[in-house]
Amino acid sequence: MWDELDQYPESYDALIVTTPYCTISQLVQLLRKGARLIFNGFDGNINSFHRLNLSLIHRMCITLKGVYSRPQIYMEKAVKMLKNNITDLDGIITHYFTIDNINKAFEIATVSFRFRDSIKVVIAT
Repeated sequence: MWDELDQYPESYDALIVTTPYCTISQLVQLLRKGARLIFNGFDGNINSFHRLNLSLIHRMCITLKGVYSRPQIYMEKAVKMLKNNITDLDGIITHYFTIDNINKAFEIATVSFRFRDSIKVVIAT
């Protein structure tokens, strides 16, 4: 089994999975020790089962986290609230950048995330 992991040139600290659940068993093999695998949504079949190598997950100290989101449900409501100035974004959007300063925006977002200095960094055209 460990020989199989050698075929991948890189390993990752975290992966966010938006593909069907059946890919999780392959993606686990791409993770470093102590990594996180976050899977979003579901594949639509509540009766589907997939095999996971729990021994590998345990030995590699991998954290699995399921996240369920349905942003399309609230998108129309959110747009209406923004159009009608119902929601004040001053306290949410903490940094604005133009596309020309995209590297600085990512730097601020990354550093700020660690120190909790920003809530939302926006890059606008």
